[in-house]
Amino acid sequence: PAYAFCPAEVVTRRSMAGYIERAVHGALTPPPVYLGGFDDVLPGSFNANYIQGLVEDGITAGCGDDPPLYCPDVPVTRAQMAVFIWKGEHGVEPPPPCSPPGTFADVPCPNGFAVDYVQGIFSEGITAGCDVGPPALFCPDASITSAELAVFLVKAFQIPYLP
Repeated sequence: PAYAFCPAEVVTRRSMAGYIERAVHGALTPPPVYLGGFDDVLPGSFNANYIQGLVEDGITAGCGDDPPLYCPDVPVTRAQMAVFIWKGEHGVEPPPPCSPPGTFADVPCPNGFAVDYVQGIFSEGITAGCDVGPPALFCPDASITSAELAVFLVKAFQIPYLP
């Protein structure tokens, strides 16, 4: 087929940009034009315009400052996706701080990477983690798959789906 979903495929930062921006703005809203702000994203490359949208929406500033990098072909972890999902939903409003001990044994509360964002999307019913346990696990360092991201997007942005 011309298009395939590939549910077990790992999502890269380049692909994630298109998914998040379409979820935030609607599938038919054209993305802004890429302005060339990252040394590792060429104008006209796959999803470059959606990467620009992520920047304009305050969802990402990239993965490096000097030189400015986006790391388009790097897989997205589940913890990173929690941040992208939250910012796509809420903009710059941060999630509430986690209350110890937190929900997931593998996301330390406080001081775990993205713990407030992970707790935030859990509290909103977007994720139940990767293993309900006990103990409950989120698998923050695991790369997110297309299937997992689809669930996050449908729940976070109330995207209609057919069961």
